[in-house]
Amino acid sequence: MIVDHAWLLVLNELPRRVAGLGPLAALVARDAIFLYPLLLLWLWARPAGDPRGPRLIALEARRRRREVLLLAVAAAALALLVNLAVSHAVVRPRPYVTYHLSVLIPSHERQSSFPSDHTAIASGIATVLLLGGEAGWGLLGLLGAVLIGLARIVAGVHYPSDVLGGLIVGLLSGTAALWVRRPLRPALAAVIEAARYLHLA
Repeated sequence: MIVDHAWLLVLNELPRRVAGLGPLAALVARDAIFLYPLLLLWLWARPAGDPRGPRLIALEARRRRREVLLLAVAAAALALLVNLAVSHAVVRPRPYVTYHLSVLIPSHERQSSFPSDHTAIASGIATVLLLGGEAGWGLLGLLGAVLIGLARIVAGVHYPSDVLGGLIVGLLSGTAALWVRRPLRPALAAVIEAARYLHLA
């Protein structure tokens, strides 16, 4: 815990020493999470496979990708539910409640600090992409999850262990979502078909 608090104080102090870091950290901590649903929507609409290849192969590649994208959404939801349960079991005040810190973004004082929702959601989505066939986007998503977590420490709303806990929840949630891919395949197919019927796929 001493190391946790020490790193919190070191990172929270950085905006006073590095010009321009405060606004950048606040932007990442507050808004970077919204890039993840935008990425999923873009991947949903983007063609999969080689467009010059056989049409059936391209359609199958698109179906597989859309399965993965739906599982990424499920992983994010699962991560949020797990975080909700953990935060009720482990009530931890926000670090700025306990310490005199620079708070760069508005936060909810009554919410438990552990674990980080933003980090859990981002890493859950990234884990599904990484292990589900979109390795490049998955790695980029995991890097983004780490950066979001660091930014939220700098912003004074999370401890380093909150971010680590969020990363673990996200990794486990993403792995769990992929683990149930086969039994969920009929439901995923129904969602994809409904989207096609509504001209959303």
